[in-house]
Amino acid sequence: MFRRDQSQHRPRRMSIHEKIHTPGGQASRLASSAVPVEESLEGAHAFITCATVFLRLMQSERNLMQSIIPSHQHRTVFENLIKPPMDFFILEGEALIAAVKRSLGKNDFQSVLAALRILQHLQSLVPQYQDLLRSLQGDPANRVVTLTTLFESTCYKTLHDFIDYVKNDPDKTSNMPKDGTVHELTSSSIQFLKQCLEFSDLIGKLMLPHDELARGVAHPRKRALGSYFYRVLSVLRMNIDMKARCYEAEGLMVLFRLNNYHFVHKSLVRSSVMLSTVEEECPDVEENYVEAIGHERKEYQKVWTKLLKCILEQGKPHRETLSKSDRQDIKDKFKGFNTELDDIYRIQRSYAIPDERLRQSIRDDNTELIVPFYRTFLERYANLPFTKNPEKYIRYKVADVERKLNSFFDASA
Repeated sequence: MFRRDQSQHRPRRMSIHEKIHTPGGQASRLASSAVPVEESLEGAHAFITCATVFLRLMQSERNLMQSIIPSHQHRTVFENLIKPPMDFFILEGEALIAAVKRSLGKNDFQSVLAALRILQHLQSLVPQYQDLLRSLQGDPANRVVTLTTLFESTCYKTLHDFIDYVKNDPDKTSNMPKDGTVHELTSSSIQFLKQCLEFSDLIGKLMLPHDELARGVAHPRKRALGSYFYRVLSVLRMNIDMKARCYEAEGLMVLFRLNNYHFVHKSLVRSSVMLSTVEEECPDVEENYVEAIGHERKEYQKVWTKLLKCILEQGKPHRETLSKSDRQDIKDKFKGFNTELDDIYRIQRSYAIPDERLRQSIRDDNTELIVPFYRTFLERYANLPFTKNPEKYIRYKVADVERKLNSFFDASA
């Protein structure tokens, strides 16, 4: 069994719960959630191994004892034999739970993934512990059951705390990406949900007693898990909408929402398991995001309103002889178009659309919206004698406008 180290000269080894909570260890913050679950917490792996080895050693000791110890002494000898390592085992488990709770104070939700893995393993071993330890004084089997229940309640609370964290993540301007790209909260939340899929049945089981609607369906655990995922996505979208208001520029506000909605939608489509899980609660979730993305794309095109006013026809007649007022009006149109295009390009060149396909699609939308009107405008006015210096006003050919529009969202252009 587990013997106490009598040496006073060996270097002190970290306990399991210290490994889970030591700064600089493998535990990662939510912001660094790209770390795989299996690498997140060394202490979790150590405890899982400990739980299995402890059980196997007790089984081996009982079998050995039965062959060399008189039967009337079996219970007493076995109880005395397992008490010290059982105390150690329970203390380490409780210390791990305490470490998980402390991690939550730092918004480290990776710790719950390790706790779920421990819980999953303990639940698989509990029947064997009960079979081995039943009828012993002090009910050591119940201590393992109690520890398992503590892990259950800790995991359940932590998963719900994650919803509150996503909902209440502050919408401070200092925390916002200056280029309107996908917010760290969005990418980290989606990554967390993906990692939760490894424990889908377990999480569904944890959520089920608290989800009345899920109990009456064909697959209640999957429905309960889908309800949890949908709640996370709902508060995430609400938070993103609130964060978008931190931007003063309307175009940047719209692109920020568009980037984040698109990231969530793309993540759902790429993970058929996650999509089908959320659809258990909201069958139209994919369509809802497609609609939201379409709405933001239309909203984005409003940034071109002033530019389009400069080149859209106002019903004035086409004539070769121009009055002074006509000439000035044409000059103002060209000047207004040039100024608006330069300003929008200067500003939006630094905006970001990280997804390559979406970025090119928005560029194509801009081209399809602006270029036909500008081409018509040039055909109507470029050859009219409205100025002695046409190069001063006709700064862009159609191809020039197309090239400029196609270099939006590229700070290196």
